[in-house]
Amino acid sequence: MRLPLEGIRVLANTYTWAGPYAGMILADMGAEVILIESTQRWQWNTRGFMARPSKALVATLGSIGGAYVDKDPGERPWNRHAMFNSAARNKYSFTVDLLKPEGVEIVRRLASISDVLIENSTPGVMDKLGVGYEALRQVKPDLVFVSSSGMGARGPFAGHRGFGTQMEDLSGFTWLRAYPDGEPTDTPMTNHSDASAGAGIVLAVMHALAHRNRTGEGQWVDCSQSEKLINQVGEVVMDYTMNGRVEGTLGNRHRSMAPHGAYPCAGQDKWIAIAVSSDRQWEALKGLMGSPTWAEDRRFRTSLGRWKNQDDLDKGISEWTRRQSHQELFLRCQAAGVPAGALCDEAEISKDPQLWARDFFVPITSPEAGTHLHVGPLWQSSSVQFAVRKPDVRLGEDNAFVYKEVLGVAEETYGRLEREGHIGMDYVPHVT
Repeated sequence: MRLPLEGIRVLANTYTWAGPYAGMILADMGAEVILIESTQRWQWNTRGFMARPSKALVATLGSIGGAYVDKDPGERPWNRHAMFNSAARNKYSFTVDLLKPEGVEIVRRLASISDVLIENSTPGVMDKLGVGYEALRQVKPDLVFVSSSGMGARGPFAGHRGFGTQMEDLSGFTWLRAYPDGEPTDTPMTNHSDASAGAGIVLAVMHALAHRNRTGEGQWVDCSQSEKLINQVGEVVMDYTMNGRVEGTLGNRHRSMAPHGAYPCAGQDKWIAIAVSSDRQWEALKGLMGSPTWAEDRRFRTSLGRWKNQDDLDKGISEWTRRQSHQELFLRCQAAGVPAGALCDEAEISKDPQLWARDFFVPITSPEAGTHLHVGPLWQSSSVQFAVRKPDVRLGEDNAFVYKEVLGVAEETYGRLEREGHIGMDYVPHVT
């Protein structure tokens, strides 16, 4: 059964998580995704640390600093880090030194027989290396070249550098997610920006390929990571443009629903999210609570009344939820027609019966990282079956395939390129 992108070759000069996530989705859909990597320059925020990070560094960087298999970096930590391996299936990796003229020529040759290149470097980096869109379209006029950066490649902030957290700040996400009585500095870090940008890269590739199929034309697509996020809070932008109103920090509350929030449950740090949008749902929730006297207060009879008196409303609900199991209460609320969901940690997600019933988790065995459950595809299809064709790709593991089979490099030349540092599966000793 052919996969949707079977026969499409994608070169990926991608870093951190947004670009690698996009490459994984394209690879899952059948594309031959080839990572452009280097033994000369270590990408700590992509492949992890070269050695065991200090406790202080792990405390600062969280899972990025310490997410190795069994917390052990091993001999090749760059092949054992969870952040990289979580998006490394079904890909190929070859190494080349783009700081050398021959390395630039190698990538140009590979681009001439490829369909797509995706990259999420700072604007201008690919051009400086000699493998930007204008250079590569000379050897492949119909190439689809998709760039994703924090602020995009045009405008006064085009050259600004940053990670997903900074893009969340610039797009208003951090402000909107803060608590009314707190500061934005209390807002926890998320990877939502990278996930959004990665999905945007995939959509851009599909759009450009569809255009090429119709017209025969390639193109450069300029993606802004921050703009992907602003699109997801369009209502607050429109509220300002129409009414001059700046949205305040809501925490877990809603602009119109009440009760709406996360409530403590029995056990250590167990919670449930409840969102009531109508009088019918409120009556159902009252029934679950046993119709306590406090819930019959006239202030809570209407949606507006409940919204205006949320502090007292939440206090009463919390006193009840503290005695309940968050998972059991979630099911009881759903059965009664009350929108609710248990707040799950990683351990609970990995055991979720809904996910297991849908075959969401995929066991992948990596030569250096062992066998672990990975998150599955973004969707399921009645006509195409998802499969792990290749495990988490190791640095340079497909050098022979790319150089000899794809590019037709002779054995003698391959040996020379290996001696000169283009080809390898280990970072060179001077990189620490």
